[in-house]
Amino acid sequence: MKDKQTRVVMWILIVIILALVAVMVYAFVVVPVIRNYQNNQQMVGYQYGQVDLLNSMLSQIQQTGLVQIPSGANQSVILRPLTQEELAYLQQQAQQTAQ
Repeated sequence: MKDKQTRVVMWILIVIILALVAVMVYAFVVVPVIRNYQNNQQMVGYQYGQVDLLNSMLSQIQQTGLVQIPSGANQSVILRPLTQEELAYLQQQAQQTAQ
């Protein structure tokens, strides 16, 4: 009788230990792998968003000559390419301030 009780207690302890090991593996292996995958996928999506934004801005500049970026309530930033005269003037200014 005592031998049977000992075996039952041993099996219960083994099951408890295996359950604790499973919880530890889940907490320290599975969860970090899932979080790392999620972070990687978010970064890939973010990078695609940056590329899409730049492509959209470049095509808009090519079509209209400028890009208007909204930056708040009734405010926007307008980007346009520099002319050769403006570029030469800015280069002169940069050289003068460097001296």
